[in-house]
Amino acid sequence: MFIFSYDNTKEIYQKNKHLLYTDPKETINAYKFMNDALKQLEHHATSKGYTRCGGIPSKNIVFYKKKHRGHTKILKAEYLIYDTNQYNELLNELWDPDCDQYINKDHVKSIQNINN
Repeated sequence: MFIFSYDNTKEIYQKNKHLLYTDPKETINAYKFMNDALKQLEHHATSKGYTRCGGIPSKNIVFYKKKHRGHTKILKAEYLIYDTNQYNELLNELWDPDCDQYINKDHVKSIQNINN
């Protein structure tokens, strides 16, 4: 079992819990959507055909890209972690929606429609 020595997930949850939906139908739809998204993520994470397109050597990050079906741009980041303390810190930063250190927000799209 992992015990995160720098675990601040409760603080992050408290700060952002107002963003959570309370509609049970929306929760079920989000669950189904995320299961489908997880399958796509697994496919793209393990598929071949990426070309290296850059990185951040000081942070041990390598970027790869490819086009899916000729038009959708896929950018994959590989984080090389050599120390378990780095692993815990990285997980906490990725969990924090206010952290933009690792994710280029220009490349990430979010769509939300609460009127459905």
